[in-house]
Amino acid sequence: MLNGTIPQINQGNQQQNNQPQIRQGKTGNDTDYKLCTDQLMTEKYVSSTYNTSIFEFTNSEARQVLNHIQKEEQEHGEGIFNYMQSRGMYNTQ
Repeated sequence: MLNGTIPQINQGNQQQNNQPQIRQGKTGNDTDYKLCTDQLMTEKYVSSTYNTSIFEFTNSEARQVLNHIQKEEQEHGEGIFNYMQSRGMYNTQ
């Protein structure tokens, strides 16, 4: 997109699921918690930035590409969240 061309996205061919395998019943250590918290906050920030950009682009094809990327970022965040929650690092109310 930086050179003026809009890449083609294939909605039916989603990126492979590269999420880590989760072993239930194990609690994470302090280093895992810190790394995962940092990763999750980064994914939230990146997704928010894509969201703002989507509204500011006038080209609908570019917005679709950014929307696709944002969805991938949300999936990354979901994987981190699920990892943390399964290890008792993230409790919901």
